[in-house]
Amino acid sequence: MVAYNRSDLDFILDQIKIAEQLAAGVPLSQINGGVLALDPTLPFGLRTVSGLGNNLIDPNFGAADQPFPNQVPGPVVPNNDGDGDTYDPDGPGPAPAVTNTNYGLSGNVADADPRIISNLVVDQSIHNPAALTLALTNAGSLNIAADSALVLAANQTRSVAIIAAAGDPAQIALAEAAFTTAVGALGLTIENGSLVIQAVAPDEGLSAPANGWFTLFGQFFDHGLDLVAKGGFGTVDIPLQADDPLRTHGPDGIAGNGDEVPASRAFMTITRATRDADGNEINTTSPFVDQNQTYASHESHQVFLRGYDLGVDGKPQATGKLIEGSTGGMATWADLKAEALSKLGVLLTNEDVTRVPLLASDEYGNFIPHPVTGMAQIVLRPGLSAAQLALWDPDGNGLASGTPLVPVPASLAVATGHAFLDDIAHNAAPGTVFDPDGQG
Repeated sequence: MVAYNRSDLDFILDQIKIAEQLAAGVPLSQINGGVLALDPTLPFGLRTVSGLGNNLIDPNFGAADQPFPNQVPGPVVPNNDGDGDTYDPDGPGPAPAVTNTNYGLSGNVADADPRIISNLVVDQSIHNPAALTLALTNAGSLNIAADSALVLAANQTRSVAIIAAAGDPAQIALAEAAFTTAVGALGLTIENGSLVIQAVAPDEGLSAPANGWFTLFGQFFDHGLDLVAKGGFGTVDIPLQADDPLRTHGPDGIAGNGDEVPASRAFMTITRATRDADGNEINTTSPFVDQNQTYASHESHQVFLRGYDLGVDGKPQATGKLIEGSTGGMATWADLKAEALSKLGVLLTNEDVTRVPLLASDEYGNFIPHPVTGMAQIVLRPGLSAAQLALWDPDGNGLASGTPLVPVPASLAVATGHAFLDDIAHNAAPGTVFDPDGQG
């Protein structure tokens, strides 16, 4: 357990005071007698939520909402390999098929490769030559080609026997047992159709091997370094191969039950990355290891993630903790909406899940309260009607605030370009009704 002494606490307090001065608008050159300008490498101050201004030489270094750096000048967009993939979501006619395979062009792209590659990576069945080769190698096979042929022949014998069994459970069990014995003689174990391939540590087994948590943490860690916005540049339409498990198996995961995905809907759809006017993709997160996956990369977003208690005056006060679920643990989207309504006076709807509204706040995620109600204030977006402005911005300062009883709609706010929940891709599920041309 970490123990802090008086010197540690004094240092932390000094950094908080520096951040308070910066949030109050004091120029960096004047904070604490200009101590920050003496040496930009000194560990003074607190990191802003977005990362903006944390590097005194280049204020954008390590900040969110910056273009991804290129190794060579100008945006570099690789073309597809020209394998001729096509995609027709509604079958032949009337909507034209997607034939574009050039990622350098805007609009929809037809490309089967992402799913093929994904299947090769995760497929540990005997039908994946790479998986079978690795499993036999780990089992000590001296002739991979011959042993692979034996495995495939044993599987063919099993399939013929199961068909001949005509649904007889006893005969099917015998066929499965014979197959298990045959592959077991080669040192292989198959569970739920997948070869059991033990993970091996990269340092020749000196440390513990990786498991599924390694993969989960890898994605969590990566999205603290890079997260590209999506939308407005078309889709990647991914036709599924005839033997794709998502196509040949129904929702229950069992082939032959009559609920397989039909050929006319055998596709996946994912949204392409958004590009700015210069053709660059924007990194919406700060590319430092700063736990922005937990605390957000935009100050307005962090406001909504904090826990609040209402004081005796009815004004919200930050608890210094993250919001929690109604039954404990991590908060859900429903918990966040309820907290925003009851503690901040902001009405969030499900349409706001991908649109964090801009709030009046400082660089450290503290909202600037309304001078009377103490509630959060949204920054009104342009183009509101005269009636909306009269209701929510009578003094014309561009800010609006509500109360738990009369909340201000988040839809009236400027969008930050950040989302409460990322990586939502409903159309990635094969069989989802998708209408790319909007014509029905």
